[in-house]
Amino acid sequence: MPIHFICPHCAAATDVDEKYSGQVGPCAHCGKPIAIPTPGVFVPAPSSRVGTRVIFVVAVALVIAAAVVVMRGCWGFPRGANARDAECVALCTSNLQRIALAMREYEAAQGSFPPAYVADKQGKPLYSWRVLLLPYLEQQDLYDQFRLDEPWNSENNHHVSDLAVDLFQCPGQPDTKLPTTNYMMVVGGHTISAGRQPRKITEIIDGLTDTIMLVEVADSLVYWAQPEDLHFDKLRFTINGSKRREISSYHHSGANVAFCDGSVRLLKKSTNPQLVKAMLTIDGGEPIQKSD
Repeated sequence: MPIHFICPHCAAATDVDEKYSGQVGPCAHCGKPIAIPTPGVFVPAPSSRVGTRVIFVVAVALVIAAAVVVMRGCWGFPRGANARDAECVALCTSNLQRIALAMREYEAAQGSFPPAYVADKQGKPLYSWRVLLLPYLEQQDLYDQFRLDEPWNSENNHHVSDLAVDLFQCPGQPDTKLPTTNYMMVVGGHTISAGRQPRKITEIIDGLTDTIMLVEVADSLVYWAQPEDLHFDKLRFTINGSKRREISSYHHSGANVAFCDGSVRLLKKSTNPQLVKAMLTIDGGEPIQKSD
């Protein structure tokens, strides 16, 4: 039996199977985390004062429920480890999917994916692709404050780059007040970015659904505006290995990665490093089985 409710973020009406009641996941319309109500909660169409009042009450209840779940799931309230991990994975997936879709919007508008960094005339990196993506992530005001002709940590840009941007952080990060990021590109001659040179979508010869665009990195200690990402030649291509500046996460089950088609998948710790390496290249021609 379907449950009918309204997303508290975008007000879109949604029907969800009753078996998902009480769970948290991304809204199918806006991608933000929502809590599925328990059976019996029905939200009528907003055609009357009573209906509007019910929608408001339910929306407030859903927001509170989502906040409680995030606190319990990601910040140590007593619950099962598997439940906490699943909730954090879902919220992290939502973040990374919004960024991946913003990358696609940037490509559609600019004719290429953003470069890993913007450099000055001497070739010195100034700031990261995440700065270029701000207007596509509903962060136009933040983008307008950034001096694009200066380094990310210049005197004029400090007040912007020192701000924490929630969307660039996994909800499981121990200190979300830091202006760091958990989402990075892998830079290399045959990856989604070679550095300052933007990559066109026609260069993704291996296919958009099989080529990794962004990866999750735990404890990166990299500011979101900083022109720093992972380097293909320095990776071991393991998932959640002992070396944290690899593809890694705060999730026990694996690490999230976004593909060039805008989808996000969780790579398990057991994923073959050779398969990870193959998916990071744009033109290697390696056969990738869907069962993998």
